[in-house]
Amino acid sequence: MSENLVGDNISTKNAGWKFSGEMVKDFEEHVKKSVPLYNEG
Repeated sequence: MSENLVGDNISTKNAGWKFSGEMVKDFEEHVKKSVPLYNEG
């Protein structure tokens, strides 16, 4: 199964992913860039 880079050192695979490991430390920074008004909430 190939990985897709989605930015900020986060990669995804089709189905069955887990929210753990390296993804956790980079996730919030990625969301801040991807979700409008994230910092306002």
